[in-house]
Amino acid sequence: MLKCSTFSSNKTYVVRYFTTFAAPATFPDSDFSDDTQDLVIQDKDLLRKSHHDSGTGLHVLHLIHRGSLEPDRSLYNTLFKKCTLLKKLDEAKIVHAHVNASLFKDDLVMQNTILNTYCKCGSLDDAHKFFEEMPVKDMVTWTALITGYSQNDQPLNALVLFLRCFAFDSNPISIRYLVC
Repeated sequence: MLKCSTFSSNKTYVVRYFTTFAAPATFPDSDFSDDTQDLVIQDKDLLRKSHHDSGTGLHVLHLIHRGSLEPDRSLYNTLFKKCTLLKKLDEAKIVHAHVNASLFKDDLVMQNTILNTYCKCGSLDDAHKFFEEMPVKDMVTWTALITGYSQNDQPLNALVLFLRCFAFDSNPISIRYLVC
């Protein structure tokens, strides 16, 4: 199975071996062989609701659930980025739940992306709860939540978290990076 691949010209994702629920896409000047069918998922359709009873909520996640699409960090990051840009908190929570059931559940980079998404969607309660539940934190983690508080008019919470950060990492170079 082919992982998602991106065409830089129009941000289209191609899923190979998808045979139902969509018409095959054709690429006249493409180097894809004729023996496989392709489904084109356009950028605008990444957060499209699913019309299936798989419980995934989003069409792309349904494709992953049924095995038509292999998930990777890039796909999840793209979904979270789309949620962030459109301030789609409900969809971000759906993607988060899907990540929790995947191999990327304990991936610190993915967790930082989730935290950042909650902050940028303005859901600081969810962000704080997720932050507290994270077993591993790095400077990116701390910075994401401190910045989230700062950008959402909660300077006191940002300051309190900043001071907590000193107990987390006594390395002055890391703290200096955070201050700058």
